[in-house]
Amino acid sequence: MIVLMDPVWLATILWLLQLGQCVTDGRINVLPSKMPMLPQFVHRENEHIVYYTLEATQSSNGQMSIMPALRCKAEGNPKPTYTWKKNGKLFDPNIYPNRVMRIPDEGSLLFVSMTAEDEGVYQCEASNSYGAVTSETIVLQRACLPNQMQSAFVSKCDSNAMSVTLNFEYVEDANYSCPMKEIRVQYQISGGTDSRVWSTHQHPQIREWLESVVDNRHIITGSLELILHPYGEYRFRLFAQNDFGDGPLSLLSGECRTSPRIPTKNPERVSASGSRPDNLIVFWKSMPPEDWNGRDFHYVVRYHPLGSKDAWKEDVVNDPYSSRYVIDFPVEVPFRPYEVQVLAVNAEGRSSATVHTVQGHTGEGNPNYTPSGFKVVTTDSTSATFAWDAVDRQRVQGNLTAIKIITWAREWEEEDQGDSTMRDEHNVTNKRTKRADMLVLEDTLYTHRKETLVASDRVNATVFGLQSNTVHYAQICVRNGQHDGPLSVPISFRLPEGVPNAVRQLEVYAINNRHNDERAIVIARWKKPFRTNGNLLKYTIEACQMAPHMQSVQREKCPRRLTSQAEHALRFTNLDYDSKYRFIVYGSTAAGDGDPNSKDVLTLPQQFDDRMAPVQPILEKSGVGNNHINITITPGQRMRSDHRPVGNVMYVRCKKSDTHDWVTIRPEGDDLAVHIGSLEPGTKYDVVAVALQENHDGNVRETESAVVHIFTTGDSARATSFFWLGLLLLALSLVLVALVVTVLVRQNRGDTYPLAERERKYGNKLIRMNADDQLIQDRSMRKDNAEGSEKHLLGENTNSGAGGDSLFGDDV
Repeated sequence: MIVLMDPVWLATILWLLQLGQCVTDGRINVLPSKMPMLPQFVHRENEHIVYYTLEATQSSNGQMSIMPALRCKAEGNPKPTYTWKKNGKLFDPNIYPNRVMRIPDEGSLLFVSMTAEDEGVYQCEASNSYGAVTSETIVLQRACLPNQMQSAFVSKCDSNAMSVTLNFEYVEDANYSCPMKEIRVQYQISGGTDSRVWSTHQHPQIREWLESVVDNRHIITGSLELILHPYGEYRFRLFAQNDFGDGPLSLLSGECRTSPRIPTKNPERVSASGSRPDNLIVFWKSMPPEDWNGRDFHYVVRYHPLGSKDAWKEDVVNDPYSSRYVIDFPVEVPFRPYEVQVLAVNAEGRSSATVHTVQGHTGEGNPNYTPSGFKVVTTDSTSATFAWDAVDRQRVQGNLTAIKIITWAREWEEEDQGDSTMRDEHNVTNKRTKRADMLVLEDTLYTHRKETLVASDRVNATVFGLQSNTVHYAQICVRNGQHDGPLSVPISFRLPEGVPNAVRQLEVYAINNRHNDERAIVIARWKKPFRTNGNLLKYTIEACQMAPHMQSVQREKCPRRLTSQAEHALRFTNLDYDSKYRFIVYGSTAAGDGDPNSKDVLTLPQQFDDRMAPVQPILEKSGVGNNHINITITPGQRMRSDHRPVGNVMYVRCKKSDTHDWVTIRPEGDDLAVHIGSLEPGTKYDVVAVALQENHDGNVRETESAVVHIFTTGDSARATSFFWLGLLLLALSLVLVALVVTVLVRQNRGDTYPLAERERKYGNKLIRMNADDQLIQDRSMRKDNAEGSEKHLLGENTNSGAGGDSLFGDDV
């Protein structure tokens, strides 16, 4: 029974039931939305103290927040209202709309912008008609950083004792809410003002610490003593520190210089190893300048053969920042052990610290050893077991670490495995093989090789993950710490057949039937497995009907159909209408069934609107050649609420793009693949897929896909004709240009003047002599008759006689 009553009466009944004064054997169900309830806080409890700065905010747990939020959220019936108090007085956040926001549907406050006035003790109150509750108190306190030092200076510098005393005075308000907690010291060696070279002293010793309060000021005076490094020119600065950070830096007046000493340390992390049989590379961690302790700091590398009684050889490394040194030997001795030391040295002498000795070896070089007796013991479809003679460690140059087995497949045998793209890539390898077998082996070795490492004391190993039904090659070698040894002669072996991989690109489509006795129809199509791992014998297709709301099927009850290895599609009939099926497809070899691939599909309902055109199909280009185009048709997909048919016949129409004569081509099999042949190279064609629904009464409706424009490969006849025509025109143009140039050259030589005839008649030499005389005469006449007329000049030329012929074609 559901009772809706006045909240006061309901509260009274509940109170009497709790006291035992009222008994009922029935049930009272109260709707939550109608149940009266005092406010109850449901927000996450606030931190007791929330610190903030004018830039950021920090809670008492040390976490920073940009905008502090004071949480206040309660539930009650009626819905509660919220009020805030600050320092015991009513606080109205609406007065500060630009700084304080109230979160909708709750009483939480969000401080967008902080000021010093926001400090205080806050408390939230939630109330309704049944009472009020108050939240925990929240102290919003401004975080503050320490002040700068009032004074700081170097009071004592003992260069021999390597110590310095720093005096300071720090002043802050006596009632300061962020008191100073610690004084930190930073130092800088050998001058410089770059802040990045300042180091913080980790263990300053407090020599004096006095605190006093004068005129409401908290005064702290004291001194710190620091132990310094030798040979340094020190500068210092101090800063105060509290819970919220560091105060401003104060640079101390005065410096401290310390005397040089011999180094007290040697380099750490010393190691040695060779990269070649004739060298040894020594490594160490370079020492920081504060540990140099004097001028002319450098390193000395000492070494001698392990177990030798010869004196240690020493090499000097002058670079104090160096961290490696290469020792070159005149004679190659692979993997020879040496003892190595690295010392720190300055102008005062060598380090007083104990020198640690490490061992290293020269480079190992090539192992110069190949295991013998390498052979194949057993094989299966994906693995091979190898055996070899035990390795003679004494004959291996260097430190024997492992044995390596290298295997690879003769990939051109796998050309028929997979799609045409993979076949094209493998053809390149095949061609190279025909030219030089060894070249292909090396290429395959370093591109597709499989390397297996085994322990150096093993004499057999099994390599897994090989390709079934394929010829493989294998080699073996040993490894030392740096190099592989010479490879053995490749051995070949063939693995037996295995099961194929899963079929690729499995697709299942529901289409309409052609006759009522076919019932629901599904077309399944797939592509050959990437690797058949043997001679593919057949495909098995299982059509499993799935129960409603079930994701699994019992395969042993599913009907099976078999196809030959050449088929890649199958049309299923007599399925139940509007039912979910799972189609499982897998290939088989003599070794067994391959991995299955599955796809789910929903068959079409029996009833559809035969007045509507089919769903639009999808056309996919699957291949293009010089004279053909391969097309795959995908039936359209419909929603359950769609009453259109999908179509019971699919075909393709094709035409040249510049014509209007469409040609119809129908699929040859059930995979809805169409081969359009007898096409012209380099030509553009328009192709569409058509879904046709032919009803039992003879009515036919069609739907075309979008037109796809496809170019065949190669060069078209028209393009070839244009090419030759253009080439002919270019040749004619070149001949015409040559003729024009010839005519112009002849004109420039004077063929149109009488001088040319005289040259042909009397010879070039005589004419040139006469021409030279005439030129001299003309120049003389122009000088003598500069003020004469053109007629006079012509007269003079006429009277000069036959011997005065001009170079400019004058009459003879």
